[in-house]
Amino acid sequence: HFMPGAPPVKALGYALNASPTVYDGVVYIGGNNGTFYALDESTGAVLWQRAIGYLHLKGSGCGTRGITSTAAVALDPVTGTPTVYVSSGNGYLYAMNAATGAVTWKSVIHRPVGSAANYFDWSSPTVANSKVYIGVAGSCTDHVRGAMDEFSQATGQKLASHYTVPAGQVGGSIWSTAAVADDGDI
Repeated sequence: HFMPGAPPVKALGYALNASPTVYDGVVYIGGNNGTFYALDESTGAVLWQRAIGYLHLKGSGCGTRGITSTAAVALDPVTGTPTVYVSSGNGYLYAMNAATGAVTWKSVIHRPVGSAANYFDWSSPTVANSKVYIGVAGSCTDHVRGAMDEFSQATGQKLASHYTVPAGQVGGSIWSTAAVADDGDI
């Protein structure tokens, strides 16, 4: 339950691993079932919900994971529309209209979607400089090449990847959210 008397928002395994984001009277949060919710801050009523994906890691000992990313809400740099940015459990970065949940764009974060790679998006997006930044990490190990990916906030086009270890090596996963310095450095 988010509010006394409100119906519960249940997720796969009844888990909510993401932190809530509050913007303009709405609470945004993703569930372990891969569904992203917008809830009325006063009543806890579900305003909209959208299934955006989860990852089932068969035989890995890691289980099923949905959304662990804490959403960021920012104005779209072109339209000025309040937009929610969040990563799904299955490798996509989403931009959704904050009022309706309509998908503005979605982009593959790093790993090839549907691949056997051990990537998982533990990181939460940071919006700054008309770009969205998100870390790249391993699903339950650090057997991937860590990176920070950069996307256009307006279109979702991937602009760059900054790797934390040299090519051919693994490690250096980025599990946390990027910080932005006063001078705009990430």
